[in-house]
Amino acid sequence: MREEKERDNRDEDGVFARSMTRRQVARLGLGSVAALGGVGIISSLAACGGSSSSVNTSDISLADVQNASGNIKVLEWSYYDVAKPNPPGVKPSYGYLSVNEDTITKTGKAGSFDAAIIITGMLDSLIKTDRIASIDPATISNFDSIEANLKAPDLIKRDGANYAVPFSWTYSYLTYDKRQTTEPTSFDDLKSPNLKGKIGIGDDAYGVTTQMARMLGFPNPNKLTQDQFDQVYDALDSLRPQLRTIYDYGQAKDLMARQDIAIAFPEYASTWVDAKKAGADAAVSMLGAWSFLDAMVLYKGAKNPEAALKWMNFQLEPAVQRKIAAGAWQFPVVAAANDAVPKSLLAGMTVDEISQEAPLQTGVPIDDSEGFVTLQDWNERWSEFKI
Repeated sequence: MREEKERDNRDEDGVFARSMTRRQVARLGLGSVAALGGVGIISSLAACGGSSSSVNTSDISLADVQNASGNIKVLEWSYYDVAKPNPPGVKPSYGYLSVNEDTITKTGKAGSFDAAIIITGMLDSLIKTDRIASIDPATISNFDSIEANLKAPDLIKRDGANYAVPFSWTYSYLTYDKRQTTEPTSFDDLKSPNLKGKIGIGDDAYGVTTQMARMLGFPNPNKLTQDQFDQVYDALDSLRPQLRTIYDYGQAKDLMARQDIAIAFPEYASTWVDAKKAGADAAVSMLGAWSFLDAMVLYKGAKNPEAALKWMNFQLEPAVQRKIAAGAWQFPVVAAANDAVPKSLLAGMTVDEISQEAPLQTGVPIDDSEGFVTLQDWNERWSEFKI
């Protein structure tokens, strides 16, 4: 995957925001060609057992966590490095992700990292490769402050055990240039003759497939039957005359500013604001919109699990959540910090309206035990579509 240098800019609120590059949005590469649903990562790492040294979290009490101290290592996305304060007595050092799968490939040696922040769609893969331990919410004193919908079992639990602590969330949208088109409100609108050769889509199997499934009205766009999945790609095929390009994330703003494209999806964070700054009359449409949750996980090989849990708990403090919201262009998981969300990110909506219009997705199954199309199939079909 090509590395791209991050560029910082200020939004219209004066808040420091980061332009979404391919490296940043690679976390959504749950559907990328190199994603772990293919023949390599899952099978090989599951076979070798991963970080087999196990943390027995049942032996850790709330008092142990509150009294913990020492060094920890955290694996996270670089845009979360927003000068967050540290909990008393705990000193974290950070390693950075380039793709979701780094949470597996960079943690084969027990103790490499104590904790990570990752999209919850990775939980099944992390569990299958024996990387992460369950977390007792009773050891996280701020757990109750997390908004209830972000603690849904299908987001953070597996087989009744809690494996993640919500950290932040954001949404995917469609952006359009009002100089060239009106707001599309249905999939059929995208097939207008006026949009022939004027649509761009991101090179992202997961994001595109999810957004298309939402446009077609499927109730669970990450768990598609074979018939639904085929309908998604039939719909994509019907858009071929409309497509100008399949672009790398970070390019949409310039493509739109030059009027090479009038519509781009899926997009995230400040893309529409950056396109406006570049000269487009860009706006947000919630057609096919959806959201994802990033959460904190505890590695089985953690050298200092008590301090790692103390660090996790501290991330839920309203003051810390405000820093994350303002600095990383993400929504907080604690309602008390919603006042720090950049106005541009809201695109004229409220947080509640966005959460309703763009429902949280749980990730694509890594096997077909429930009868749904697997992540590997998503990757392969996307690769075929791009040819």
